[in-house]
Amino acid sequence: MAHRTWGGRFGEGPDALAARFNASLPFDRALWREDLWQNRVHARMLHAVGLLTEEELRAILQGLDRIEEEIQAGTFPWREELEDVHMNLEARLTELIGPPGASSTPPVAATTRWPRT
Repeated sequence: MAHRTWGGRFGEGPDALAARFNASLPFDRALWREDLWQNRVHARMLHAVGLLTEEELRAILQGLDRIEEEIQAGTFPWREELEDVHMNLEARLTELIGPPGASSTPPVAATTRWPRT
């Protein structure tokens, strides 16, 4: 399950006012098409350089297609606690195809986050 971006850094959650101030989902929800597009492009790039297998790429793209269908149908489970559009899409993709690093599941984090150096 995805967590807030600050998860694990503090002993307790933020004040309710700070959480409302930080949440961008009501505004950036309109960017879901662009976020899905960049995730697809990133997954294809990772496949092209040999970091994703054909099976992993196919699973990721199918998961992203399903997310798009859910959003268009109005059935996507938007979660305010995930703060923004990207975290919501990442959490849903993980629900659909499994967590990164799990046996025989595609690396979701690799397609939805910048690589760490």
